[in-house]
Amino acid sequence: MSMEKAAEAFDDPQWAFEILYDGCRCLAEWSADGARLQDGRGTDMSSWFAEVAGVLAFLGGRRCIVDGAICVLNDQHVAGRAESRRLLQRKERHGFKPGDDPVVYCVFDALVIGGKNVMHLPLLERKKLLRPLLQGAPHVLVVRDVVGEGLSMYGLALSLELEGIVAKRLESAYQPGVRSPDWRRIARPPIHR
Repeated sequence: MSMEKAAEAFDDPQWAFEILYDGCRCLAEWSADGARLQDGRGTDMSSWFAEVAGVLAFLGGRRCIVDGAICVLNDQHVAGRAESRRLLQRKERHGFKPGDDPVVYCVFDALVIGGKNVMHLPLLERKKLLRPLLQGAPHVLVVRDVVGEGLSMYGLALSLELEGIVAKRLESAYQPGVRSPDWRRIARPPIHR
């Protein structure tokens, strides 16, 4: 599902707000047969980010598919602040090498859980299924949200010099390949140093 750009942050009890992670958008699929990471064009990125694929393969179980972004967090591990230049270096090498920056898979939605399609469920129900599935998994971060308070979330993102926030309508279904008004990207203005 793609996001529309919103002009400014807003408060609304019918919306959830989360940090916008600056990374490489990635669908992950795993089961007892292994794990696979792929970008929006279907390119297999499993060997590029082997530490994430390995963790997901270890989870095994029935088929799961989730949506998120592969990120390199900064040296202070500030939540949401990613290092896009360092991620690009990893991605361009098409593989993990000793000494590479570790990546974190920031998961924000679920499509299939335990072999069941959950895309039709409302956002908060999908997230409720997602959290226990990945809790404590190394190299994986389940993105948290705040309901209704977009202005304060945006203010926090600005104070930490993050990329911005994402607003998602609570009742929205997951719509693959669709630019939906139910997901809105609210980016911070450029920082001039």
